[in-house]
Amino acid sequence: MYQTKYASDNELLDRLLKTNPMISIDNIEKYEALNDIELLIFFKDGKKIIYDTLYNTNRPMRVVNKKDPLELKKVFSYTLNKMLNIRCITQEELANKLKINQSTISRYIHGKSLPDYLTLIKIADTLKMPVENFFRDYF
Repeated sequence: MYQTKYASDNELLDRLLKTNPMISIDNIEKYEALNDIELLIFFKDGKKIIYDTLYNTNRPMRVVNKKDPLELKKVFSYTLNKMLNIRCITQEELANKLKINQSTISRYIHGKSLPDYLTLIKIADTLKMPVENFFRDYF
């Protein structure tokens, strides 16, 4: 297994509170770092957002249709795209590191297919993130 070195949950929360005066610590039920720059925040009113400290933006947590098998591919595709951008890794570089064809990576990125379990572990390891983060919005 690899070790991740995310910024602490508290560091990310401090950044959020300093840059967003509309958000109060009193309204936050709990929070956790998703990766080096994103913080998942659960509010007491039931709302959930993902705060991006790099771009100082937030978005609601995606609502997905779990009955639609294509939705799992969309969730994986979205997260893979985001992490490749964050880590500044191209499709070609990822394919070379994993020793697979670039067209396979392209199919993952465009939501056309999902990797097998061993490839998923290798992708997560290469991007230095837990496997479950790829599907956090789905489950």
